[in-house]
Order: sequence, then structure tokens, then C-alpha cells
Amino acid sequence: MHEISLVRSLLAQVDELVASNGGGALRRVRVQVGPLSCAEPALLASAWEQLTVASGRAAATLQIEQVPLVARCRRCDAPFEPVR
Repeated sequence: MHEISLVRSLLAQVDELVASNGGGALRRVRVQVGPLSCAEPALLASAWEQLTVASGRAAATLQIEQVPLVARCRRCDAPFEPVR
């Protein structure tokens, strides 16, 4: 399950942001997951729980927003959701 490596990478980025902003407690991380992300939201949540508990960040929550695939028309630049 590659979601564990995605969450490890996400936590590393979050740690850098927290440090560059003077430190503090991590409370919540928000991510958007789309249909082409190759990430399963339930598996991301599970990996988050495992890795935050193991690293002492158990109080931090992960908020996952599932977003649709959006394309843009080449002619008029209007956004649309492609039909499968």
C-alpha cells in the first residue's frame, strides 16, 4: 500500500512548514484527493492514523476532501467534468 509512503512524505512536508513558521502543535492537515491521484482515501486515513500514533502526533487529524476530475476546454477555457 503506497499510501504509507504518501503519508510519510506529507508528514515530512508538514514538519518543514511547522518548523519554518516557528514551531507549534500540529492539529489538522487538509488534503484533496482526486480520481487520478492513485490514492485511496480510506487507506490514506489508515496510514495517517498508524504513522501519527507511531511518531507522537496522535492528536493531529487528517481531513480528506474528495474532489472531482476537472478538465478545461481548449477553445473557451471553460471547466468541465469529463464523462467516463
